[in-house]
Amino acid sequence: MSVLAIGFPNPISWVWDKATGLLGDAAGAALGWSFEKVIGGLVAWVLDGVTWVVGAVFGFIDTSTSPTLTAAWFVGDGSRDGPYRVMLSVAAALLLLFVFAGLIQGVLAGDVAGMGRRIVLDLPLAIGGMVSTVAMTQLLVDLTDALSDGILSGFGTDIRAFMDGVATVGSLTGGVATALVVFLLGLFTLLAGLVIFVELVIRSALIYLVVGLCPLAFAAFLWPATRGVLKKTLELLCALIVSKVVISLALAIGAAALGGAGSAPTSA
Repeated sequence: MSVLAIGFPNPISWVWDKATGLLGDAAGAALGWSFEKVIGGLVAWVLDGVTWVVGAVFGFIDTSTSPTLTAAWFVGDGSRDGPYRVMLSVAAALLLLFVFAGLIQGVLAGDVAGMGRRIVLDLPLAIGGMVSTVAMTQLLVDLTDALSDGILSGFGTDIRAFMDGVATVGSLTGGVATALVVFLLGLFTLLAGLVIFVELVIRSALIYLVVGLCPLAFAAFLWPATRGVLKKTLELLCALIVSKVVISLALAIGAAALGGAGSAPTSA
């Protein structure tokens, strides 16, 4: 047997294979390291955002979501006419038109009792409603705020536990899969918190708007054809005011559920 028959490795091929293997392993490791760093950074950013948004929502609903209807810019003062005072002036002018329209309709229908009721009962009620809308609405807003504060303060421990849990989620281990789950859940919580934040701002603005329209609704109350406008306006106003209690209760229940997640069940 000839010695030349024994196969020796090609040195060029051997060097090439080793070099490409090392470079491939290094590139794969670098790629994996970079992906983990990117996911880790996104998770940290989302969790920071969740902490800020949740704290802002609870702080905003506690202090800044109460419209001050007696503010000078809204009801006016000696130096300027606020939006509500302007609407009172417009409603006072329309009040006479609606009274005449109601009387004419009563004459055409032969409803003498209805005409007397509009003058004796409906007209004083409409005027009293125009004058007292701001004060009564502000009283309801204050009562709603007190009830909402009571609900949230009763779940203060659960809220703090939830915030502590959010702060420690980023330290969980489990690889990229766990990081992706945490990222998606945190992103969902962040979006939900932003939606609630915007909803509270819109609620406060709508209360101002509906209260500003109340004088027109009271004026329209004197005409049977538009009598139902006042009922719908007051129903909308009450729904906007009470919605803060519903939001506070939902936040308190959610904080209690998330804050108590993973705790051992109590024995009966």
